[in-house]
Amino acid sequence: MRKLNDIWDFIRRNLIWIALIVVGLLIIQPTFELLHKLALIAVMEGLALGLSGIALFVYTKANFARKLIDNDEFQSGAEKLAYSLITASIFVGVHILVGLTYYILSLEVL
Repeated sequence: MRKLNDIWDFIRRNLIWIALIVVGLLIIQPTFELLHKLALIAVMEGLALGLSGIALFVYTKANFARKLIDNDEFQSGAEKLAYSLITASIFVGVHILVGLTYYILSLEVL
């Protein structure tokens, strides 16, 4: 019974964005080429998220995610803000680099 509740909870939480995607696809009536590009964008986003996690783990000694989850470890609000800004900067930086790489590759410059 718990699994059924978990599935229903997942559906309720994600129903809005799933409905928006379905309505958007119905409106634009995508061709195979457009669906291919959308799938490639989804793969690139997954790659960027994975690389962000790797960058947080490899390039820093501090476990930013764990410190942000465990609020009680911060000595001040400024320290929490600094951790948040570093994490956000790594996340945005990796996404920009992945986006630029996809753009350059789509131009077939390389």
